[in-house]
Amino acid sequence: MRSCWAVAGRIGLALCCALVAATGVWASEPAVALVGARILSVDGPEIQRGTLVLRGEKIIAVGPDVEVPEGVERVEVRGATLTPGLIDVWSALALDQAGGSAHPLRRAEDGFDRYATAELSEALSQGVTAVYVSPIGPVGIRGTGAVIRLVPAGGGEAIGQVLKGRAALSIDLGSAARPIARLKALNGIRKQFRQAIQYRKSLEEYEEKLAEYKKKLREQGPKKKERAGKRDDESASATAFGAEPKKGEEKEKEGEEAEELKKPRRPNRQPRLEVLLEALDGRMPVRVSAYRSSDILNALELGRDFSLDLILEGATEAHLVADRVAEAGVPVVLAPLDRDMRRRDDLFRRFAFDAPAVLAGAGVRWVVGSGMQSGRRTRFVAMQAELAGGRGARGAPLRWVTADAAELLGVADWIGRLRRGLLADVVVWSGDPLDPASHVLRVYVGGELAYQAKGHGEKGKGK
Repeated sequence: MRSCWAVAGRIGLALCCALVAATGVWASEPAVALVGARILSVDGPEIQRGTLVLRGEKIIAVGPDVEVPEGVERVEVRGATLTPGLIDVWSALALDQAGGSAHPLRRAEDGFDRYATAELSEALSQGVTAVYVSPIGPVGIRGTGAVIRLVPAGGGEAIGQVLKGRAALSIDLGSAARPIARLKALNGIRKQFRQAIQYRKSLEEYEEKLAEYKKKLREQGPKKKERAGKRDDESASATAFGAEPKKGEEKEKEGEEAEELKKPRRPNRQPRLEVLLEALDGRMPVRVSAYRSSDILNALELGRDFSLDLILEGATEAHLVADRVAEAGVPVVLAPLDRDMRRRDDLFRRFAFDAPAVLAGAGVRWVVGSGMQSGRRTRFVAMQAELAGGRGARGAPLRWVTADAAELLGVADWIGRLRRGLLADVVVWSGDPLDPASHVLRVYVGGELAYQAKGHGEKGKGK
C-alpha cells in the first residue's frame, strides 16, 4: 500500500513540474497590446477605440472591451488604424532575376533572397507582410510558387519564412512571343501532362501486378509443400524399383513455377512527373500566366482537358472574354493597373482600366498583384487595390489585398484577417490605409516588431 502512495506521489510531483514548466514558457512569450486604435479586422464590423493583443506569434484578443493582461507591454495607438498585413498575390520581391530553365522541380523559395534586406524592408514599410512568388524563367512549366511571410530572422540580418511551399504550379504560355512559339509552348505543356498521366497508369498497373504476385505467393505456399512431398514419394518409389528420377522434368516444372512467381518491377521514379500529378489530382492549383484573349482561352481549355484547379495571371484581355472565364469558374490575378497609356506595346494594347469592374460584373473572382517586372513594385500593392476601386470595381479595396488574397492563396486559416488565433501580422497606420496622406507607423509579423517608423519609438508607449 505504501508503495502505491509513493508511486502516486511521484506522478503528482511530475505533473506539477510539467504544469510549472508550461506556465513558464507561456509567460516567457512576448506579448504586446495595441490600445485605443480604430481596428479594421476585415472579418467583421469596424471597431472604434479597440484593443488588439498579440502573444507569441498569434493574436489572442481583439475587440472594443479587451482587458490588457498584467505584464503585457501596452502601446497606446489612439488615432491610428490597425489592419491585417497586406498580401501581394503576385510578386517578384527579392527574387533572383537571372531565372533559369523551365522545370517542374524548380522552387520559387530557392530563388528568394532573404538577405535582400533593403528591398524587403521597403515592402514592410508599406505594410506588406506576405507575398506569393513564382519561379522566373522561360515559357512552359516553370516550377512551383510559394507564399512567404516577411518574418525577421537572424537578428534582422535576414527576412522571410515560407508559409506555404508548393503553393501552386507555375506555367507561362509566353504571351509576349509570336503565335507559332506560343502554340509550340502550349503543345509542350500538354505533352508533359500526358506523360504524367501515363506515369500514373504505369504505377497503377504495377500495384495491380504486385497484388496479384502477393496473392499467388500466398497460394503457392501450401501447394509447394504438397508438391515437395509428392516428389519425395515419387523419388522413393522410383528408387525402390531401380529407376532414376526424371531430373529434367523436375527442373522444367521448377522453372515454370519460378517464372510464374517473378516479382513485378516498379517503374523508375519520376519526381518531375510526380509534381504534375499533384496538379492533376487537384492537390495543387495551377497558375497560368496568359495576357492575350487567345492565350486565356487556351489556358481555359488546358484546365478543362486536364481538370486543373486553374488561376489566371496577368490576364490583360480577360475582360474581352469575361463570360468564358466566369463560365469556367476561374479566378484572375490582374496585372498592375498603373500603366502609362502613352506606351502601349503589343502585349498591353487592349489594356482597360475598367477591367476589374467588367470582370466583377460577369461574376469573375479577381484580385490584383504587383506582377513580375520588379520586386520593388510590391510596395505599391495597396495602391493597385485603390486604383481598382477607383475604376468602378465594387467592394472593399483593403479586403482585396488581405482576406481575398489569403483565400486565393489557400492561407486564410493563418493570415489575412485580424482574428483571435490567426498569425499576428498587423499593420499600424497613421490614418486610413487607403488615404495617400497616411503612412505606416509599425508592422508586426508573427507578433514580432518588423518595422517601426522613425519617431514612433517610445512615444505613446506604456506598461
